[in-house]
Amino acid sequence: MGEVRTWIDFDNPDLSVRLQCQILGSHRSSIAYQLPPKTEENLLYMRLMDEEYLRHPAHGSRQMVDFPEDQGCQVNRKSPHV
Repeated sequence: MGEVRTWIDFDNPDLSVRLQCQILGSHRSSIAYQLPPKTEENLLYMRLMDEEYLRHPAHGSRQMVDFPEDQGCQVNRKSPHV
């Protein structure tokens, strides 16, 4: 689907994005949202959480939040916050 996004002309005054998607046989929602790039900090947190989970696979999300908090990081169950 990423390739379709390169075919869309977002600045075309004659063809709306909706119509361009329809012509290409793609859904508008598939080209509208792009995931934000992963930061080095988030990649570090994800790696640390993966390592901790491999050490304690029975831990749930609440216990997994305790691990970075014990390391001095403020996190919630959805995403890390520093």
